[in-house]
Amino acid sequence: MQMVKLTFSSSLLVRLSEVDTPTVCNAIEVAQGKRGFNAFTKSTMLSSNPNFSSFVGYARTAKISGINEPTETTEEIKEKRMAYFRHMATGCEPKIAVVEDEDFPNCVSAWWGEVHTAVHKGLGISGAITNGVMRDLNDLEPGFPVLAGSVGPSHAFVRATNIGTKIQIFDLEIKNGDLIHADRHGALVIPPEVIPSLESALERLISTEQLILGPAREPDFNIEKLKQAQQMKDKIRIFSIETFSSWFLGIIWISPLLYAFWAAFHPQEYSTNFDLTAPIVLDNFIEAWSYAPFSRYFLNTFLI
Repeated sequence: MQMVKLTFSSSLLVRLSEVDTPTVCNAIEVAQGKRGFNAFTKSTMLSSNPNFSSFVGYARTAKISGINEPTETTEEIKEKRMAYFRHMATGCEPKIAVVEDEDFPNCVSAWWGEVHTAVHKGLGISGAITNGVMRDLNDLEPGFPVLAGSVGPSHAFVRATNIGTKIQIFDLEIKNGDLIHADRHGALVIPPEVIPSLESALERLISTEQLILGPAREPDFNIEKLKQAQQMKDKIRIFSIETFSSWFLGIIWISPLLYAFWAAFHPQEYSTNFDLTAPIVLDNFIEAWSYAPFSRYFLNTFLI
């Protein structure tokens, strides 16, 4: 399945790696201008390294199974496994392996252990998310975080069953190529439409939170100072809404004037074609002057 790259700046990538997933969850709501963002995992997940910082990347999706003995031949299983690894090795970086265990909630087969974490990291994958099993906790590849649904000792009959398909991890639907942010709290899918404004939303969120956190950590903090801090936070929020509304209404108001100005100084064929290389002419003014007796109008105005 072909993956469509969602472009974002290197500074946003760095910022996302510096903040936890709950912060990103809140920032998405700031960017959307409302509560109710719902594209996140909805159950407790286990982290292979709770001290590992967050990780972000494009999803490389697949499905596995292992509770039952396979009906495929050994060669078919090997061929599917190599197709899986070729899928993981391709695509835009940074990448995260997101693998759904079809046996959930009865997962017993660990796809993620010492060998697979090393192999995936070597193929350019920066971490893994699964509703299935991980093992070899003391021997997992350093710098390769795994978020899993459970821990177990066996690989059972584990095998790849589907590659590059839409999957679901703890009620979170993920498509191949989705932009994922994850840490020990869980994972979320960043909506494409918020990517251009997400970095500024993060900064607004963090600065606004400091209005409460700063006073709360002072030794003389009390209910009155909490009230003052909350009022300041509300004022900033209202100011932001009013500022946006003012700019929006201003753009609507001035748009007809800008269009009239453009049309006045360009040939008719460019009146609805906003080409920056279009010639600037005065013919429209000459033509308008010839159509109306402006000299008489000026004389009447002077006499009156």
